[in-house]
Amino acid sequence: MTRLRCINWSGYVLVLMLMFIFTAGCGDVTDDRLDDYRDQGAVDVSREADFEAVVTEKGEKTITVVGIGAVSQTYILTTDGVAYTAEVDDRVRIWTTGRYQESYPVQVTAIKIERVE
Repeated sequence: MTRLRCINWSGYVLVLMLMFIFTAGCGDVTDDRLDDYRDQGAVDVSREADFEAVVTEKGEKTITVVGIGAVSQTYILTTDGVAYTAEVDDRVRIWTTGRYQESYPVQVTAIKIERVE
C-alpha cells in the first residue's frame, strides 16, 4: 500500500512539473524598449527615421498616417507620451518601437514624430 501511495504522489509531482514547464513561457510581454525611451526622456535620434508619411487623421492618443514610397500603406500610431506638432496633411518622419501589429491598418507605437518642413 505504501508503494502505491508513492506512485500516486510522484504522478502528481510529474503533472505539476509538466504544467509549470508548458506555462512558463506564457504571460504578458511588455515592450521594454519603449519603457527605456520614456525613462531616459529622450529618443535615439542617431538612427534614421523608420519612415516618412502624410498625416490623414489626428486623435488624442493616436495619429493615422499614410506612408510615402516603399511603405505606402496606412498606419495607426499610438502617440501616448510623444510630443509632436504635426497636423492633418503635414509630412512627417516617424520613429517607432519596431513592433508592428499585423492588422489593417497596421498599428505601431511611435517614439518620435517630426514634422518635415
